[in-house]
Amino acid sequence: MVSSTVHLFFLKFRNGRPLPVPRIPIFGGGDAFSAQDYWSKVESSGVDGVMIARGALIKPWIFTEIKERREWDISSRERLELIRKVGPP
Repeated sequence: MVSSTVHLFFLKFRNGRPLPVPRIPIFGGGDAFSAQDYWSKVESSGVDGVMIARGALIKPWIFTEIKERREWDISSRERLELIRKVGPP
């Protein structure tokens, strides 16, 4: 679980009371290569999200998997089509 400790040095005060601290989203380091990896890291650590880099290079459809919370089993033809769309011209 991510803790949100704010030191008094950084708080702004008005009328002797601290102003509310805005919520800042916390993102964890990557190594998410599937929707299951992503959601298990989010749920186990309490972060707001997990960065995805190499996972998207290997599986450009990983964002669809994460959004739909399922593994996307697509044919090799569909994979090639998708890679052609997102790959270099």
